Amino acid sequence: MTIEETPTGALVITGPDIDTYALLTLAHALAMKINHGMELSRIPALQGAKNLGIIPKDKRGNTKTALRLTVQKLREVRPDYEPSALITKALVK
Repeated sequence: MTIEETPTGALVITGPDIDTYALLTLAHALAMKINHGMELSRIPALQGAKNLGIIPKDKRGNTKTALRLTVQKLREVRPDYEPSALITKALVK
């Protein structure tokens, strides 16, 4: 992942890795919802999946399906991707 540091010390994700970071964040948000019932405060995780094109906008979808499709998309984008323990636990629930 391309991460640059600004002169003030802030870290910035750049280039095509912005989309990868969005997918990683979504996968973890969906796993947190499945494992612990936690929801994002700004937008629901399923709405985030629709915004990223994981679930078609006209479909309802469910959290586990969205997580499975997000992991599948991450594996397409980054063939070396391995889900974290949190995501693996949510996938087998």
